[in-house]
Amino acid sequence: MKVQLDHQGLEPVMQKLDQVSKRISIAIILAALIIGASIISSWEHLKWVGSGIFLLAGVFGFWMLGKLLKKGKL
Repeated sequence: MKVQLDHQGLEPVMQKLDQVSKRISIAIILAALIIGASIISSWEHLKWVGSGIFLLAGVFGFWMLGKLLKKGKL
């Protein structure tokens, strides 16, 4: 016996799911950068590295926010 199912109309759902998963992964990376930068900033001799990572995370976060606002997705 062979059963074959042909789903129709799932392509938009799959594209949206892919888009959402990319955004979540980027948000997790951004959160990890911020947490890592705060830990590194607490070390006296590496404060400048933590500040640089904070700056990088801020630029990256505002870039993502700009992309979302431009597309009207927020």
